[in-house]
Amino acid sequence: MISNEESLELWGGNIHDFEKFLVKDIRLGNDRRTEEDIVEINYKKNNLGYRSQPFENKAKTLFLGDSFTKGDGLHDGQRYVDFLSEKLGTDFASLAQGGDSMAGQIIKCFYYFKNFGHPEQIVALFPMHRFTYPYVKDKMENPKLGQNQGQYFNTPFDNENYVLSADLWLRAPEKYSKVPHTPQDVIPKQIAFFYDRVMLEMLEQYCESNNIDFFWSVWLEQYQNDIYGKIEKAYPGYHKNYCWLDANLWRREGDLDLIPGNDKVVCHQEFSEDILFNIAADRMKNNGRGAHNGFHRHIHMADEFYNHIMNRRNGIIK
Repeated sequence: MISNEESLELWGGNIHDFEKFLVKDIRLGNDRRTEEDIVEINYKKNNLGYRSQPFENKAKTLFLGDSFTKGDGLHDGQRYVDFLSEKLGTDFASLAQGGDSMAGQIIKCFYYFKNFGHPEQIVALFPMHRFTYPYVKDKMENPKLGQNQGQYFNTPFDNENYVLSADLWLRAPEKYSKVPHTPQDVIPKQIAFFYDRVMLEMLEQYCESNNIDFFWSVWLEQYQNDIYGKIEKAYPGYHKNYCWLDANLWRREGDLDLIPGNDKVVCHQEFSEDILFNIAADRMKNNGRGAHNGFHRHIHMADEFYNHIMNRRNGIIK
C-alpha cells in the first residue's frame, strides 16, 4: 500500500503547487517582435495584450485564430477580420494570438464567455498540429526557437506561471528524451489533434445551446486537400459549421500568389502596387517560416466567410 509520503512524491512533492495550473487569467506575454517588419505596423492592443478593442465593449463578433487572424505584418483595415466585420456591419473583438493552438484559443474563448458574456457570432480560422500545455520548469519547456510561443499568463498578477504552445509538425517524437523535455520530443501530433477536436466539439455544443452562430475553418492547405474528406466520409456532417476556403489552397511563389494549376491570381489589381498586397511586412523572420500572407488573401478569405455566413442565414446551407 502506498503511504501518504510516497503518494505526494508521485504527485510531484507538493500537491498544493497544482493550483498554479488553473486558468484564472488569459493575459498575454509579449508575442510580437516588431523588428521583423520592413515597414512600421501599429499593433494596438487592449489591456490584456490582444490586438482587439477592449473585451468589456461586448462586441457582436468574436474572432479566434493565430497570427494570421491577428494580422501579423498587416495594418488595421488590411486583415480579414476587418474586411469581414465591415461586410457584416458589426463590431468585433479578437482573441487571436500568434503561435496559439485550436485548444488554446477555445480555452480563452470560454474564459471570455465567463467574464465578458456571449457574442452573437464566432468566426475562427484555426491552425493544426499545435499543442498547448502549462510550462513546467525543468520538466516540460519549449525549445529555444519558439521559447515563448503562444505564451499567456494563467494567474492574475503573476508572471511566473504561464501556458505555452508548441508546433508538433516540426519533427517526429524522439525515441529517447531527457528532462527538460520539449513537446516535440515526446508528444505526437495525433495527441494535439485529439484534444483539439474534443475542445472543438465542446465549443460547438455550447454555441448551439446558447444561440451563438459559430463558423470555423483551418488555414492548413493539407487539411482541405486530405483530412477534411476522410473525416467527412467517416462521419458525414462533421463539418456542419466548417467554411470551405478556396484561398486556403493558394500557394505563394516569390511575390506571386498561385492557385492550383499554378495560375497566377489576377484580381484586385487596384491594390497591387501596395507593398503588403501579396506579402505581409514581417519579412525579417529568423524562424525559417517566412513572412505571412499579404492582404490580398485576406480579402478573399473575408469574401468566402461572408458568403458562407449569408448562405447559412438564408437557409441555402444548413
